[in-house]
Amino acid sequence: MAILIDAVDLVVGDVRSPPFSLGVAASEIVGLLFPPARPRVSVLRVLAGLEAPVAGQVRFPGGGRVALATSSQQLHEALATHPHLVVYDTANDAPDRGLWALLASERALGTSFVVATASVDQACRSDRVSTVPWEMGEVTNAIAELVSQMSGQVHEFLGALGERQHRRSASLAVELRRLNVGARALLGEMERRARSEDELLAWHGAAAQVAGVSVSDRVLEAAVAEGQDR
Repeated sequence: MAILIDAVDLVVGDVRSPPFSLGVAASEIVGLLFPPARPRVSVLRVLAGLEAPVAGQVRFPGGGRVALATSSQQLHEALATHPHLVVYDTANDAPDRGLWALLASERALGTSFVVATASVDQACRSDRVSTVPWEMGEVTNAIAELVSQMSGQVHEFLGALGERQHRRSASLAVELRRLNVGARALLGEMERRARSEDELLAWHGAAAQVAGVSVSDRVLEAAVAEGQDR
């Protein structure tokens, strides 16, 4: 599959920031998960090839057209030019299911997207989740919030499953699959940032918390399939 953007060991803004890498293939939607309230514009301008990074490099092997959009209006304007890749910041737009339907339809026509968001749920609607560097406190808080959300969803899912509410349990299973993806992405980021013994212990504790409120992907996929058959 053709690679549209290959960003390697990028450092943007603060020279002391840890580097990160990102690759996007043709007809792929990648959710780029940012910490809440973290400025995104500089990172996105670098990914769009409009600014140079402090360190690392961004390559566009396919040489296609790249557009940057920071609002839904700009997104529609960008799509009208038929770019190969759109770097889109959701910060100024409320979550919208119609957005993902639009991205899916454009992806089917060959357009790729980097969707920058601070919402785990939004990021996990993409084909794949990647992260920029997080501070340990940021990722620890995000995982704690996600564990709380997953716990409530799992309780509701098991209740619907036990009452044989197949369509409801299938809908909840889809949401839980996304949360599983988000949890794995955040735990991976936490593990990458862990340096001290205390940070490694915190990562192990966070992983145990996530495991304690998770339903396996296999069970969730079976619930989705059961709901589709009804």
